[in-house]
Amino acid sequence: MNQVLYMYVGLLLLNNSTVAQSINPPMAVSESFARRYPHGVVDKWLKSARQYEVLFSLNSRKMKSCFKEDGTWNYSCRLVQYIELPVPVSEAVAKSKYISWQVIQIIEWQGAREPLQYRLTLKNSKEKKEIAIDVSGHFIN
Repeated sequence: MNQVLYMYVGLLLLNNSTVAQSINPPMAVSESFARRYPHGVVDKWLKSARQYEVLFSLNSRKMKSCFKEDGTWNYSCRLVQYIELPVPVSEAVAKSKYISWQVIQIIEWQGAREPLQYRLTLKNSKEKKEIAIDVSGHFIN
């Protein structure tokens, strides 16, 4: 499971305009992280073109969080299993046209200005699709 998260994080990093480099973040960033995740154990800090990214462990779970240079938090994410989904989310999938699709990956994602959401990568015999559902079970466009 942890390897999958690092693979996902690696893919996210490849999408940036420059290759992320391992660094020590500015004090504002490291302090912001420490306030948000006081029990988080940092595995690695990275700097991309637009933000500072931290790969860390919290309660034995691998996570990723991103911050602006001034320490402003952008978002955090982690991989979850289907069984960990809130009931409204799993019910939304079960009642949708995706009921027979295979779930490839689920990312719990929380953004600074967006509600907690679950981003599912699904596939069937013809296509692959990514959907987002909020904790209330509503699909997000």
